[in-house]
Amino acid sequence: ADRGQRLGVLRSVARDAAPLVEADPGPPRPLSAQRRRRLGRFLEGPGLLGSGAGGLAGGVLLVAFSALTGIALLQGRYNLAAFCSVIIGALLAFLWFNVHPARFFMGDTGSMSLGVTLGVIAMLTNSALLLPFIGFILVLESGSVILQTISKKIFKRKIFISTPIHHHFEAIGWPETKITMRFWIIAAVCAIIGLSLGIMSYQLVPIITQ
Repeated sequence: ADRGQRLGVLRSVARDAAPLVEADPGPPRPLSAQRRRRLGRFLEGPGLLGSGAGGLAGGVLLVAFSALTGIALLQGRYNLAAFCSVIIGALLAFLWFNVHPARFFMGDTGSMSLGVTLGVIAMLTNSALLLPFIGFILVLESGSVILQTISKKIFKRKIFISTPIHHHFEAIGWPETKITMRFWIIAAVCAIIGLSLGIMSYQLVPIITQ
């Protein structure tokens, strides 16, 4: 019941944030309000899935919010950049005390709320289409669960030993620290690609529309 209430609150945050997009947000073209709400619901899951391996969610979200901070600065939205910077600072403090052996944990509430916040910031900067790059690990975690479920329903067999996918690597013998560090590296590379695409799209759209 408590989890259902938290999901309801997070969905309402994503839904209420949709009208906050300015009338002239700049390139790229903004998503429709309906798609924003669907994106907000989808991002509840990846934030939760990423919290199962210690600081995995914290590091991945730190990289993603850093990329969105760069996009917000590029668009001149300093209020959003400042907000993302506050979240980055909080995540750095969390990771400082979450290193092995961890002294405290993020849990469902933190990971789910940060996942939805990531989606809201992407909507406000009109960079939701870049989220598969900026939040690649979150998409990978969620996608592994979807593929596993489809395979079990249709083909009656598993693709992975366990899902989300970081549990698969744990099952084959990878230590948690190795999984976390390698996923952080992948997240950083993909976020740089997403940020680069965002910079290029912001510069190319005015040229194309002239």
